[in-house]
Amino acid sequence: MTYIISAVSRSFLTVALVLAGLCGAGYGQQAWAEVDAAQNARNRISLAARQRMLSQRMAKSACLSMVSVDAEVEARRAHDAATSFDEMLVSLAEGNAEQGLLKETYPDVRAGLARTAALSSGLTASVRQIAAGDLHTVVVWLMVSRNVPALTEMNATMELMEAHYGTAQIDPGIAAAIVLAGRQGMLSQKMVKELCFLSIGIGGADVREALADTVDVFDTALHRLFRGGKDGALGGKPKPKQRGQLRAVKKSWKPMKQMLEEVVGGGEITEEILRDAARQSEVVLQEADALVLLYTQD
Repeated sequence: MTYIISAVSRSFLTVALVLAGLCGAGYGQQAWAEVDAAQNARNRISLAARQRMLSQRMAKSACLSMVSVDAEVEARRAHDAATSFDEMLVSLAEGNAEQGLLKETYPDVRAGLARTAALSSGLTASVRQIAAGDLHTVVVWLMVSRNVPALTEMNATMELMEAHYGTAQIDPGIAAAIVLAGRQGMLSQKMVKELCFLSIGIGGADVREALADTVDVFDTALHRLFRGGKDGALGGKPKPKQRGQLRAVKKSWKPMKQMLEEVVGGGEITEEILRDAARQSEVVLQEADALVLLYTQD
């Protein structure tokens, strides 16, 4: 118990100090001066989208390691996702020259990042402990109970980013396309997290309903991206490279969708289904990441 409290406190303190502007004052200012405002906006939105994905990836992989599905691989993924999550949260707040990010200056966005830090400190600490083999009830409870609230706060902060940066620095349609494409990567991980939670009895019928909704949201968003949008929404019709990558996402999504729909319909969740869904989610994520990159570089 002492270890849990110290890990949570240490994680929260580090992030809180950075968000308060008490760490790294003045770091990289010269390099930041060279970052183009429009590219900063694209990079920030795409990185925030990746941040959302990591919140689900760490929980997904932690759960899979708990049920011994490719346990070593998933434990490593969970640990790495938690570490990357904390690092990206700092970058989004304080800027990162290597990632082409300026320091966040919008007060409401900074406040949202601070709230995310408060919610995610226990999440990332507990994920690292699960990845290390600590399956204490309190540790698992922290991982499960903090996951959705952290994602909800991140979604709200992402909306603020899209509103600010999609109005002042880049085309609103491009901002919306990056957000939507980035969400697909997050959903690829969220679906397997829900599948794994369902397999060990976390949430019951509510989780099955959540899984059905996540599948539908992914499918609907994919169709929206293919259609583009009228009057510049989603950046208009996708360009040839974007359309080609959308086809790659759709191809990788098809077998995963079939597996998940069978479970949603009441099918049994076997170890084989968990393993196949987990592996296919990595393919979907890779293709979704490639799509985000195309919109970011548009």
